[in-house]
Amino acid sequence: MSARAFRVAHRGREGMADTYFAPTAGKARYLALLDIRDVLPDCSFSDLRVKSLGIIETPRERAERQAAEWNAAHGPGTPIRVYGLFEDEKTAFDTIAKEPGAYVLANHVVIKVPGDCYLVSHVKIRTPAQAEGGAA
Repeated sequence: MSARAFRVAHRGREGMADTYFAPTAGKARYLALLDIRDVLPDCSFSDLRVKSLGIIETPRERAERQAAEWNAAHGPGTPIRVYGLFEDEKTAFDTIAKEPGAYVLANHVVIKVPGDCYLVSHVKIRTPAQAEGGAA
């Protein structure tokens, strides 16, 4: 189920608005009030302006959808090449995706490999020819 997104801004500071996912505008305003109280202790509920952005995917829902799509297309046993932070060929290594394949960890999609897991953005699928020959 997708949540409704709301943009909440303090009156007079509309340029410093944040997005909150909540079932109602009142709940979004309350969440914003909890966040802003440290910076503006005299802020009240009526000082906050709320604008609905509509029903959209939460970050968790988006990650779950992306993991399901990766597993449907590739899944466990797929030959992959894992890169470091900068896609450096010196640190890259070839392996296979293990069970459960892609899954969500802290709202990020990760791929399980033997002994570890990596962000899906650091993984490239190897073709059967690359997997056979060991070439990148």
